[in-house]
Amino acid sequence: IMFDTNKYKDLWKYLRGESRPVVLYGGGNGADKVLDRCLELGLEVRGIFASDGFTQKADGRRRQFRSMTVLSLAELETMYPENDYAVLLCFGSSLPDIIGAVERVAERHELYVPDMPVTDEKEIFDAALCRKNADKLRAARELLADDESRMLYDRLITARLSGSLPALLSAASDECNRWKPFSPESYRAAADLGAYSGDTARELLAVSPRLERLYAFEPDSRTRRRLARTVDGLNAEYPSCAIDTVTAAAWSTDGSLAFTAHGNRGSGGFRPSSPNDRDEDIIDARALDSVLDGARVDYIKYDVEGCEREALLGSADTICRCLPELRLSLYHRPCDMWELPLLLHDIYPKYRMHLFRPRCLPAWETELCAAAR
Repeated sequence: IMFDTNKYKDLWKYLRGESRPVVLYGGGNGADKVLDRCLELGLEVRGIFASDGFTQKADGRRRQFRSMTVLSLAELETMYPENDYAVLLCFGSSLPDIIGAVERVAERHELYVPDMPVTDEKEIFDAALCRKNADKLRAARELLADDESRMLYDRLITARLSGSLPALLSAASDECNRWKPFSPESYRAAADLGAYSGDTARELLAVSPRLERLYAFEPDSRTRRRLARTVDGLNAEYPSCAIDTVTAAAWSTDGSLAFTAHGNRGSGGFRPSSPNDRDEDIIDARALDSVLDGARVDYIKYDVEGCEREALLGSADTICRCLPELRLSLYHRPCDMWELPLLLHDIYPKYRMHLFRPRCLPAWETELCAAAR
């Protein structure tokens, strides 16, 4: 494949060239990011709407978003009957009912799914970034072991650049292939880096009958409380597996980080701590190599909110020593799609790499699934 990004529609370039106003669909952190991008590019934002059940607060007052009243779709269409605007989706979901509702809006209006960084990253996945990294894009694609993964890679690039809803929904894997490259029935020990509330630990235990030890990393104190409740239940359900909760962020070395938690999945941010940080913002950081201290693992999952590069580096010795099967998130930062496969190849070049992504909006949940040859 030739990554000639000139042949793809770049959503932001298209909107600037059309000089069309936009309206936002959905609120919250995603709408903040999309609105800030629009303001940065000088795009007129005509308003914001949400599903009918989200236009009012519990006390009946209308919701406001950055000085705009959150409208229903019917109110928006009455206010602007000429339909001379583009709709930008500002939230994510994997629920079929929600995706169906978005598709119905797209049948009535020109709707796009902007690609915004999950973290506080300022860089945007656009044609300029892809042109700058075309060689790396191509090299990372060539590391993928099967045609299905390469096709998924191509569709994701097209969808992320263009914001096309049909392209994004077509960039999805069959759910039955989620564990296809792996052999979970043989796992004795595993590490869940970014355990969140324990959902992925539960999934892993359900398919790994021989699992004896699980290391669950989670730095966010609020999330850890939910994780602790889940672990209590898992201990009762799977008594043969010891679950070690590591109250630290997965990182390249042991130390401390400044952590900003926003209370929902994919919204935390990490950076090396400094003397000016408040004590309550400081968390422990651990390298998996240090935590294991020579112990073996058969499987590692990385979903660490944009710190996958550091977490990979902090487990490089374990990877080379144990050759565990790996599940690595590729969507938190714009460059993850090429930087992380290339980094893994540098750490140990004999991994076979595949892509997996469930059907969801926006281009989240993309995973690199790797098993040693």
